[in-house]
Amino acid sequence: MRITIEDLEALKELSDELEENHMETEKQLNEDLGASNFKNLPVIRCLIFFHPTEAKETQVREHLRKVESLEETCVDYEGTIQQFRELVLQLQTFVPIFYLLQH
Repeated sequence: MRITIEDLEALKELSDELEENHMETEKQLNEDLGASNFKNLPVIRCLIFFHPTEAKETQVREHLRKVESLEETCVDYEGTIQQFRELVLQLQTFVPIFYLLQH
């Protein structure tokens, strides 16, 4: 559970970084557009499509997949623990009966 919380906190930080980079990029692109009167439009399009935030977005998707996987694992563990508890309860009721039959 602690790992999941840490992963979510890391995703939040990554999201904040992405938002900050997006704002800076948008500001820079607007400045470039204003200064050049669209002279560098193909270069700007290239920057938009190959911006480094794509790598971060990929990382976010990977982290989300990892979080989903960890959540599924937690559910599996919880089910296993519940089965174990039920078995222990059954054995606890069976042991006194077995003991009485022996004596």
